[in-house]
Amino acid sequence: MKCLFVSILLFLFYLSSFSQENNSEKLYNFRVGVRLGTSVPKINKKAFYPSYELDPIGQPGINFGVSIISDLNDKLAIQPEPTVSLLNYDHPNIDYYDNILSPIRRNLLYFNLPVLFSYKIFHDKFSVQIGPQVNYLISNKISDNGFYSDPIMYPIFTRKLGLSALGGFQFTHKTFFASVRYEYGITKLDEGAWFGTYLFSQNSIQFSIGIF
Repeated sequence: MKCLFVSILLFLFYLSSFSQENNSEKLYNFRVGVRLGTSVPKINKKAFYPSYELDPIGQPGINFGVSIISDLNDKLAIQPEPTVSLLNYDHPNIDYYDNILSPIRRNLLYFNLPVLFSYKIFHDKFSVQIGPQVNYLISNKISDNGFYSDPIMYPIFTRKLGLSALGGFQFTHKTFFASVRYEYGITKLDEGAWFGTYLFSQNSIQFSIGIF
C-alpha cells in the first residue's frame, strides 16, 4: 500500500511539472496541479437505533489528487479533480449490558471525481466553486478492537457508487492554491433499513492546498 501511495504521488508531481512547463510557454488556458488535504465526514441522519445515540462519529481523513483547470473565459473555468479519499468513522460501541466499550474504527477508501465550475472574484485571487461529484467506494474496513467488531453487525456504507454536490471557495496566488468546500451527499449510502435504522447520506467539510 505504501509503494502504491508513493507511486501515485510521484505521478502527480510529474503532472504538475508538465503543467508548469506549459505555463512557461504561456498556455494559461490549461493547468494541472497536485493537491493534498483533509476531510471531516458526518452522516446526514439523527440516529441508527431507536433508543441509543450510536451514530458513527466522523474523524479527520486525508485526500490527495489532481486539479485540472481549463479556462472557458477570463472569469469562468471548469475544474475536474480526480481524487483518492480516506474517510474515518468511530462507531460508539456497547455490550449486551450497555457498558461502553472502545469505539470501532471504520476506514472508507473512495475514488472521487468532482467536476467544478469555478468563477473568479476579488481581483481574480478568489473563486466560487460549485459542481457535482461522483463517489466510488473502493474499500470498507472495520477495526477488530470491540465486542461487536463483526462487520455483519454494521452493514452500512454498502452502496458502491454515489453522487454528491460540492460548493466552496478557492484562493489562488501564482502557483499556490488553497480551498475549502462542503460536500452534500445526494445518494443514500445504505441499501436498506437494518435493526430500526434509516437510510442516510454522507456530508463532509474538505480543506486542501496544492500547487500548479
